[in-house]
Amino acid sequence: MTLTVDKNVVDGVSMTRTSNGDVYTQVVRVEGLEGPYHSRLRLAMDRAGYHTLSKAKHPTIKGLVATQVQARMLSFDIAEVTATFEPPTPETMATDDRLVEVGTVLVQKTTNTDADGAVITVDYTNSAGTKTTQVGTITKLAAQTTARATWTVNEGPLEDSKKFAGKVNSNKFLGGEPNTWLCTKYLGRSNDGGRTYHLEVECQYDEETWDATVVYVDTDTGEPPNDISDTNGMTTVAVYKAVTFPFG
Repeated sequence: MTLTVDKNVVDGVSMTRTSNGDVYTQVVRVEGLEGPYHSRLRLAMDRAGYHTLSKAKHPTIKGLVATQVQARMLSFDIAEVTATFEPPTPETMATDDRLVEVGTVLVQKTTNTDADGAVITVDYTNSAGTKTTQVGTITKLAAQTTARATWTVNEGPLEDSKKFAGKVNSNKFLGGEPNTWLCTKYLGRSNDGGRTYHLEVECQYDEETWDATVVYVDTDTGEPPNDISDTNGMTTVAVYKAVTFPFG
């Protein structure tokens, strides 16, 4: 039997105004349950999104914390799950269980621009007094910052992994401008059959952005022309698609 989850149940939803703030309930109906009743109730609670109380979020109101979740059978294969959300207090405030790692290493990078972004050129004058200018290419050690976070989620990360891995940030992210953070890993592992996932997200930072500079090369000489400049014979292209990074 196929399980169906309805998170838009109106019957039973309530709001109570207290001295600590407004308390809301959310009702979720799960149909198609099988097995012993206690297993059905646990499965209904998990499928409703309340596997872990501290991670439960109200669907529309930010900042509330779940203080209670109750599941009850309505019929043989239908259960109703009611969650109570309240403003946080020191006693109910959940701690963030994300493991965060950040650091910077040096990596080799080939470039034809100097530290200020200007094109590198070198002049040579032969014995006849003829001056030739060429564009130079160097290999340098560039700082590369990596940010990595791991945490537990209740839904499979397959769709999000396709959405974010190999993309750059279109929004400001972790203090960086757009196109400076590249998501290099979005990986989830489950050891309970897909009920929860240990999610690992990794992003790498490039202060010069992840765009690439393409230089015109003279087919006769195999070198860029002498009069090449930022506006003549050079172009910058976007290598990776940009999306909004919601994590961080």
